[in-house]
Amino acid sequence: MGKPYTIWMCGDAHLLIDYGQIHSIASGVKAVLLKDLIIESKLPGIVDLIPSNTSLLISFNPNQIDGDTLRTEVVRMLDENIENREDIVIPSRVFELAVYFNDPWTREAIEEYCRNVKPKQNDIDFIIEQNNLSGLDELIRYITTPQYIVTYLSMGPGLPSCVCMDPGYVLSVPKYNPPRTSTPPLSIGMGGSNISLYSTSSPGGYQLFGMLAAPLLQLDQRLPDFKESPVLTRVGDRFRFRSVERDEFDEIRARCAEGTYRYTVDRDATFDLGAYEKQMAQKQKGAKNG
Repeated sequence: MGKPYTIWMCGDAHLLIDYGQIHSIASGVKAVLLKDLIIESKLPGIVDLIPSNTSLLISFNPNQIDGDTLRTEVVRMLDENIENREDIVIPSRVFELAVYFNDPWTREAIEEYCRNVKPKQNDIDFIIEQNNLSGLDELIRYITTPQYIVTYLSMGPGLPSCVCMDPGYVLSVPKYNPPRTSTPPLSIGMGGSNISLYSTSSPGGYQLFGMLAAPLLQLDQRLPDFKESPVLTRVGDRFRFRSVERDEFDEIRARCAEGTYRYTVDRDATFDLGAYEKQMAQKQKGAKNG
């Protein structure tokens, strides 16, 4: 039987470990675990480690370690410390993120797109229609009930993309075609079954449904939760979204401006892949029997 991963040399200074094109929670967690194992091993010449969905890209200095040696070490880690172990557990902080659904700023961005690019259905209405939901309240329930795991940082600094961890709450919707030329900072949108959180203003094609109350990127690191890094989250973290109304949204924004806001976050949380898969299997079995 072949190995569940493929390793590619990408030029002279990059190695790609790929678990395949179909995303799964397991493949993303294994990519994060491999990253942590490489850091712990203190292999020479490692420049950067970039986990993304089902893969890990290793950037290395070929003057300090050659590609064949690195490949041999990585294969050993994969086979001995990941594929043959029963307990796969990674650090996985859990953030609660306040979202103002159907906010005026994303609505204005959609209206601007309709004026300047082409007419389209309102994004929220489109998500509801594509997923056979009853309305905004049910959309909010679907998004705020499960947890989401960050699978990659993309498109801009500190911009997390995440997937729903409960198959019973997965929603999916096509992206814009063509995409927007700009998106309000801290917008939150859906493309396919991924949810992306726009840390800054940027082009984008995800269907927008709300606005985050607090930042994801803070270069001056004024808020206490940015003291370690100007980027709030990393791959492997989890989100739980909480719906807020305009008054609470404005209050959080004011506390951010004052430099006093603190995120609700479990910094010591871990994610146990085996326990998660067992829980999802039991839930699926219960649904079939029901």
